[in-house]
Amino acid sequence: MNKVLAICSEQYWTARRLIDFTCCSSIIADLTNEKTETLLPFYIIFLELEDGGILTEKEKEKLEIVLCEESPMYVKRLRNLRNIHKMTVHVVKQGTFEKFGKRIFNSRKLVSRDRIKIPRILKNVDDFGFLMKNLANDPNPNTVN
Repeated sequence: MNKVLAICSEQYWTARRLIDFTCCSSIIADLTNEKTETLLPFYIIFLELEDGGILTEKEKEKLEIVLCEESPMYVKRLRNLRNIHKMTVHVVKQGTFEKFGKRIFNSRKLVSRDRIKIPRILKNVDDFGFLMKNLANDPNPNTVN
């Protein structure tokens, strides 16, 4: 996912620098009673962009396209076999990942803030809820169709 996001950020999301990201499976959303539009599992990507930027629907779609180009397993085994639905892209408010790092530090009783790393794959329902509460005001709501 790092490579895919770097490609999108550098080539397709003009004037929008990626600050940080994390992702999870839609199974986490199901555990929180977050409404999903499909029975198939899908990935949920949380992005923070410089200056609180948001993405257009076309820019969100480009993330899925680049992922398919860069990951043969994703496109051939998962998407083509219809075992997984298209991803959902959420953009969070500016400063969300900084707050998320502090939240991780406080909740996990870590010794040093220098050792805090934002998880690239969320596994904690409370962390998912925190990010959902910090979504940017996005006129293009979330789902890539």
